[in-house]
Amino acid sequence: FTNWQVAERLTYSVTPNMELYADGSYYRKSINRPTDGKYASCDVYTYDLLYRNASAAVGGKWKMKNSDVVTLDIDWNRHAYYYEFTATTLMDGYDPNGKFTHYFPYFPGQTNLQADQQRVMALLKGTFTLPYDNTLSAGAEYRMDYLNAPMRQKGGDATDNTVAMYVQDEFNTLPWFNVTAGLRLNHNESFGFRATPKVSAMWSIGDVRIRAGWSQGFKSPTLKEQNYHYVRQMGAKTYYYMGNRNLKAQTSDYFMSGVEYRGGGLTASASVYLNKVHDMITLVNTNLASIPSDEAPYLGDGSADIVPRKYMNMERAETRGIDVNASYQYKVWTVGANYSYLDTDAEVYDEKHSRLRSVTIDGMAHHKWNAFVTYLRRFSPQYRLGIGLYGRGSSKRYYQNDGNGKGYNIWKVSTSHDFGRSTSSMGYRVEVGVDNIFNRVDRTPRPYHLGTTAPPTTVFASFRLQFHQGHKVKKATLKSQRMDEE
Repeated sequence: FTNWQVAERLTYSVTPNMELYADGSYYRKSINRPTDGKYASCDVYTYDLLYRNASAAVGGKWKMKNSDVVTLDIDWNRHAYYYEFTATTLMDGYDPNGKFTHYFPYFPGQTNLQADQQRVMALLKGTFTLPYDNTLSAGAEYRMDYLNAPMRQKGGDATDNTVAMYVQDEFNTLPWFNVTAGLRLNHNESFGFRATPKVSAMWSIGDVRIRAGWSQGFKSPTLKEQNYHYVRQMGAKTYYYMGNRNLKAQTSDYFMSGVEYRGGGLTASASVYLNKVHDMITLVNTNLASIPSDEAPYLGDGSADIVPRKYMNMERAETRGIDVNASYQYKVWTVGANYSYLDTDAEVYDEKHSRLRSVTIDGMAHHKWNAFVTYLRRFSPQYRLGIGLYGRGSSKRYYQNDGNGKGYNIWKVSTSHDFGRSTSSMGYRVEVGVDNIFNRVDRTPRPYHLGTTAPPTTVFASFRLQFHQGHKVKKATLKSQRMDEE
């Protein structure tokens, strides 16, 4: 494969209290599959894969008196995915008269758009200090989604619009007790209005904090979940994926409680949660009768093992788990670890047998963890060294089809070398390291699920040149910035 990426960000301080920014990026990736007979799984393909992504954003921040802040952000993102043909191929397409056919010829060098997803988001929000130690946050959002997939959805393209407003108040009247309450109002053009409240509380006892909270959630089906359909050949099986225009919006009730300790360089926390999801949207196996009659050409001659999969609403779904985090800092050393336990329970209505049946939420793993130890020291005004050892792992991941993903653990060591004074207008950074030190590579053959897609042991290096140019700021401003960062 080959990747190209270019990105730029510009910021401009109109006044000491107002800053504007603009940024953008372009990303292109091509995956070239060899057809020289060495890799049998690639020889069957007569096309490569091409991705073209782009993004652009503008916005600004206005700092008012009493630490009040108003921000405006508008951004656009695009993800486009193509087939790039390397040999003459008969595939879905449109003839010169605009008529759709399942056997349209493509020739080497031609491309075929599979999906073009675009999103525009605008967010206006503000944080304001109120009397009696209250902090009010309020905002408004607009989101527009666009999907163009001529070969994978009826009608070719589709759009979806959502508008939302929210308000949240944080009460700090008592120094040892904090309450946060908020309300969000969503309006989706297809699913109407939905209000989602939230409330949480924190009780501080010295270095210990006790937390509890409840919130509701709302998620309208995506354009892909409603409209998308495609066929995927995996070994001897043919999977037919279908969107569902009869989907309901997904809602949830989330409950959590936890305890946290901070003191003497040690930070530790533990929390438990329960998420009760109503009408959860997920892919489930269905029967052949669910495939629309006008899609019969996808069934071939009937000799293949065909597995239809359709986005459906679950009758009931729950996720529950425990998260534990800890880190300790001593002088130039920092060590930390995180652990998560997850369990799920879900049921969907089986139309064929007229009953509820239990299903696995694809990709669920009971245990996940990560750990790290770092060393960071400035040996001189012109040189700072950083060394880090990082590990992550997961237990077996569960799937409805094609086996489960194996458990794994992967470790990486990285070093950073900063040259130049921190106050200088120019600085240099060199990073060198080794990823996947113990060469943990999953060789499970297709079409079975992989536990990890990490590449073999990889040596990496990078060089960065940083320019700093601007007005000097007062020490009080620097102190405020450090507090914000903390």
